[in-house]
Amino acid sequence: MIQPASSTPSACHYHDGWLDMVIRITNLKEIERRYQKMISRAMDIEFFERIRGIVDDQATICRVDAGCIRVTGMLKASMSLSRTHACIEMLLRHIASAHGLLPLAALDVTVERPDGRPHTKVVRIPASEGRMHLAHATEVLNAMAHGHLALSLQPIFNVGEQDRSLYDECLARVILPESRCAMMPSSFIPSIERALLMNEFDQIVVSSVIDRLAADDTLMLGCNISAASAALSHWWTAIIDRLKRRPDIARRLVLEITETAPLKPAEAQEFSRCLNRLGCKVAIDDFGSRYGTQNAIDIGTPDIIKLDTSFLTDAKDTSHGFERLHRMTGLARTVVIEGVEDEMDLDIVTRAGFEWAQGHLHGEVESAMLHQVPPAHSR
Repeated sequence: MIQPASSTPSACHYHDGWLDMVIRITNLKEIERRYQKMISRAMDIEFFERIRGIVDDQATICRVDAGCIRVTGMLKASMSLSRTHACIEMLLRHIASAHGLLPLAALDVTVERPDGRPHTKVVRIPASEGRMHLAHATEVLNAMAHGHLALSLQPIFNVGEQDRSLYDECLARVILPESRCAMMPSSFIPSIERALLMNEFDQIVVSSVIDRLAADDTLMLGCNISAASAALSHWWTAIIDRLKRRPDIARRLVLEITETAPLKPAEAQEFSRCLNRLGCKVAIDDFGSRYGTQNAIDIGTPDIIKLDTSFLTDAKDTSHGFERLHRMTGLARTVVIEGVEDEMDLDIVTRAGFEWAQGHLHGEVESAMLHQVPPAHSR
């Protein structure tokens, strides 16, 4: 028996001779703070459905609050304390073994007598940081693999002729099936990095960008890859073979190496030379931030350098900052200034001598929801 989601504890049907279990997700607020509200909502739904699938048919399930469920009619009052503990521990193992978001949950089970007095309490130790990141990363990658990746485009535009672009950067979004809302990278990339799964993430995104190029021969697209992926590991084999067969696609692909981790110089240079031979271009993203400058040095001669927004910020504040920005125009064959938000920014980069810029002045030209990538098995 299932009580409506709006039921209060007093609305639950109590069974004589049975104990009540109150099961809570104790870290639901932490999940909401760490990720997004949609994640905590999706977890609450999974929590209810998982318990509904585990408990006996004669039991009553009542949602008390978000992340809190009362189950009546599953544990007999005549059971010994040790047997009660064993049953609850088995229930927790079933809940924790679920796929999806529930491995992120820390569970608190209070067992009460029918008169409301506590009988015993079993607390599951909260998931560790590593476990939380791994569970979240796995959930995101599974969603991407089943077609819930979307690519939104932002142009690298010409400063003098703003309707002309060098290429469009593909910005990855992950769409949760339950909410149809697009998750921004800031809500999942940290977990994927901590779980050491950036190679898997980059492989899906790069393959999807190549699919997009294959479908439209008028596009020239770029996408981010992590420093960890800038090496000729086994997962590049299929992508490189595909680009060898389609040099027309390779010539329209730009891979931007992010600044979040250092490169291994020898491997990165080999990787860059291989891509250049195929016809692809290699860019260093966020030069001047974190490892961006060192990564550019380690690559040797990147085709494109994208300057971190801090250069433009400093140029707006001081004449010294403007002079430094001006000197950056000769760093590489092609230099892009990021963070151009308005006409004032555009005027500064024009006077500094830049040809190419990126930013919300010409923001994402299309909604991520409009270009959802089909599942891998259908491509």
